Amino acid sequence: MIDSARRAGGPPGDGSGVGLAAPPRSGRQVTARVLLGWLPPDRAEELLASAPNVPSLPAERRSMLLRAREAVAARAPGVDQSDLLSEPPVGLADHISRLRATAAGAEKLQRGCRVRMVDLSRVVAHQPHVFSDVADGHIANVDTESPRAVAELTLPVEPPDAAAEAAFTQHYDEQRRIYTFTSTNPNLKVLGNISAPLRGASGVGGFGFAVGTGVSFVEVARCQGRYVLRDGYHRAAALLRRGVSRVPALVRDSDGYEPSPSGMIPLATVLGPRPPLLGDYHDDLVSVTVLRPGYRRVIVIQGLELSVLDG
Repeated sequence: MIDSARRAGGPPGDGSGVGLAAPPRSGRQVTARVLLGWLPPDRAEELLASAPNVPSLPAERRSMLLRAREAVAARAPGVDQSDLLSEPPVGLADHISRLRATAAGAEKLQRGCRVRMVDLSRVVAHQPHVFSDVADGHIANVDTESPRAVAELTLPVEPPDAAAEAAFTQHYDEQRRIYTFTSTNPNLKVLGNISAPLRGASGVGGFGFAVGTGVSFVEVARCQGRYVLRDGYHRAAALLRRGVSRVPALVRDSDGYEPSPSGMIPLATVLGPRPPLLGDYHDDLVSVTVLRPGYRRVIVIQGLELSVLDG
């Protein structure tokens, strides 16, 4: 039994699965802002090759990379994160109470997170890029002058709206007993397992998985004394682009930052003397717009019948 419940997220998967061919390429490209000045040279040059309005000659691209790295090196060492955090205003008390009453919010708070006002402009970035269209989409209809509206964006207490929930497709291959779910939303994921007796069918049970998208929060964590954004990169980048820097967020204030997956900016750089900050996504001295392949999230669930030897 498959329950298409809609709830919470992660990065694109590899599309692997038993008996499943890799999904076809969509040919879709999306724009991204890349923290050029902090990337290893080989990775940076690879990305520059896909940048619109960037010289096509390798030597000119290398000069552009060198300028970005020199701009980083010219910065004064260290990050001033004093007074980065403050208590949320009284006007958000009701929103915080509603957050505590949600399953996702309660889980985060029980694990040591606290709601704080955070100056995003001084939070360190670990993710090498943000997708511009995703960032703009997050904030397109948000009244950034309203603290409550910003809180609904950074610490949502409601599940995604109907349009967002419906933004994935499902297909069942009866012959191979495979369910396939696809979406351009990277937050599509397996949310949990389901088991229940089938009504009116004695001795028969329904077993499967809940699949969907859902609530995620802007979350900051301390890593060896430095505050780094853990989740909510697109919302944070979009808010800073609109001139909004101090927002409510979840903060884990006791070195609660886990080691990063591959593909992120090296942790030694994040903790180094001149790390990238969230505002640097919008700084043309150190960042650049590139085109990246558009990925689809694919989840595969298959029912197999096997016969094995006892013992």
